[in-house]
Amino acid sequence: MILHIPHASTYIPPALRAAIVLSDADLARELLVMTDHYTDELFMPAAQPGDAIIRATVSRLVVDMERFVIDEQEPMASRGMGCSRLRCRLHCSVRAVHWCWTVTASLKRRCLMRWTSRPTGQISA
Repeated sequence: MILHIPHASTYIPPALRAAIVLSDADLARELLVMTDHYTDELFMPAAQPGDAIIRATVSRLVVDMERFVIDEQEPMASRGMGCSRLRCRLHCSVRAVHWCWTVTASLKRRCLMRWTSRPTGQISA
């Protein structure tokens, strides 16, 4: 079985929080709406030895593992909701402008590799 749990985390590393321009209250509201709360707690008990578990360890506001890394391939990137989120659900800015200019496909890939788990266990065909 493959358990794919991409949006359960609310964690934002402190160094990246500094680049988010939302107030603490606005960020809390955005996390409330954009997080799939408790899905990890709901599905993890079903995991068996050998199952593959794929999950993000950070909020989708940091990096969304279900989006294409290259903005031209990601339909939601035009709305600022690509792999690296630049806008919130109400289209207000999430990131500082100077941070937006430095986001490259290479940086997005590094974020994905750092903050998303690799499949664990063995997947049999």
